[in-house]
Amino acid sequence: MAARTDISSYLIHFTKGQKLEEAFNNLCSIISSCTVYGSNNFIKGGSNCVCFSEAPIGCISNGLINNEYYSKYSPFGIMVKKDWLFYHGGRPVIYQTEEEFNLLPEGQRWRHMTYNPISVPPVDFTWEREWRILTAELSINPADCSIIMPNADWADALIMKHRDSQEWEIQEYKTIFQDETIVELFRNDFQWTIYLLDDRD
Repeated sequence: MAARTDISSYLIHFTKGQKLEEAFNNLCSIISSCTVYGSNNFIKGGSNCVCFSEAPIGCISNGLINNEYYSKYSPFGIMVKKDWLFYHGGRPVIYQTEEEFNLLPEGQRWRHMTYNPISVPPVDFTWEREWRILTAELSINPADCSIIMPNADWADALIMKHRDSQEWEIQEYKTIFQDETIVELFRNDFQWTIYLLDDRD
């Protein structure tokens, strides 16, 4: 039986930015700190959450975009396995009307996302296929997460930026330890797996 293309075992947190460079720098900050910071933007009740999309990577060659409404996402992101996020408390949002928000138990209200296709104007963000995890900070690492990049040029830029910062860190280790063996352990240690949205040559 062929694998279904409309279902993914992965979730992606897309970075934001007015321009690609800003979104790229936001991704670099996440990788540097190994932390994705939560936000309460568009979350009724003000809970801090880190948000992801369940959209299959094969369906988002230019990122998470819906031209009928708008897109606030870039083609840069962090990808995790769905079961990993579920284990840590992540859940799919609950699409429902504004009035139904109060029907949710207080401990589940962070999952609410307004959905009303018959209002004027209609409110429909189901295309985001959103998941959330209730947290101000989500720790990540290369063993559990991968990086989403638009193409090889941006991936090369990411690795070069990492190596530039590592050179500074190497100098710091030289200063502290005066030990070339220790220095070598920190050279060229980019351990993240990168997936390209556009993998054409």
